[in-house]
Amino acid sequence: MVQLMTAGSAMEARIIAARLGSEGIIWELRGSVDGPLAFGPVDVLVDAEGYESARELLLVDDVESSFSDEPRPVHVTTGRDVLWAVLALVVLAVFTVLRMASF
Repeated sequence: MVQLMTAGSAMEARIIAARLGSEGIIWELRGSVDGPLAFGPVDVLVDAEGYESARELLLVDDVESSFSDEPRPVHVTTGRDVLWAVLALVVLAVFTVLRMASF
């Protein structure tokens, strides 16, 4: 297996894998794909014979999407983003309270 690309999330990797599979290209995903904490980059691998076809397919998809009339969002805030921010603030608040209590 040869690394084709690194997707930013499990969802993006699954969409790419579905596109590759629809063209008969054998693929594999490595990284945090399943489970309750499936976040972070995911490597998309393809078999060596299908590597060039896969690169060409992704290039064609990129070119076609560049002609879309719909504007692409720069960043979409998800519920998970908000959850991580709240969690970080709670941890910081607990740490601050514990630190103040020790003085």
